[in-house]
Amino acid sequence: MNRVKVVDTYNFNELRDKIFYSNTFGPKKYLFTSWKYNLYIGRKLVKVWTAGNEMLYAEKALFELALSLEHICSNEEWFVVQFSNHIKNRKEDVLACLAICFFHWAGGKQLDLNEMNKSLRKDYFVAKKFIMKLSFSEDVNFAFSVFFNRKAASLQTKIESSLICLFILAEKYNIDLLWYIDRRLEYIENRSNLNKLFSKIVP
Repeated sequence: MNRVKVVDTYNFNELRDKIFYSNTFGPKKYLFTSWKYNLYIGRKLVKVWTAGNEMLYAEKALFELALSLEHICSNEEWFVVQFSNHIKNRKEDVLACLAICFFHWAGGKQLDLNEMNKSLRKDYFVAKKFIMKLSFSEDVNFAFSVFFNRKAASLQTKIESSLICLFILAEKYNIDLLWYIDRRLEYIENRSNLNKLFSKIVP
């Protein structure tokens, strides 16, 4: 099944807003106030795009400390926090979490993603020919490199290109990415509700 055709006419702006304005994520962000935290985030970004599903477990306490600071952070810092907080080890979770973070980023900047359908059709065969030769970790690395290595491109172009890569990777691994995005949002929402419930029960 060509899943790219399934999303060919999808309203990506609607999904962008659903993610950005959901209770789970919302526009609230966090600040890592010192250069040490910023350096730490940079190192974690490198880890994300070189080892798709290995994140944060060894230094979780440092992240929890940083998250206790309620301020405004850079987009890159927020991106890594959200990705690392919700990542799991399955391919479906990795791709869905990446997509959610990129969609939320687009929501924060109010980027118009509806033209992405045309780019998806145009770039599909070129990208597919390349990624069919890669392992999953290399595929994730490729999706990140599209974003971080295109320094001259606009934020709109970089986010669209990375999302396009994710949808092509989803087809490669026979994953219904839109379905898994919805499931991940439900999972995170339910987990958030449970945490609120437990906080009321446990003093």
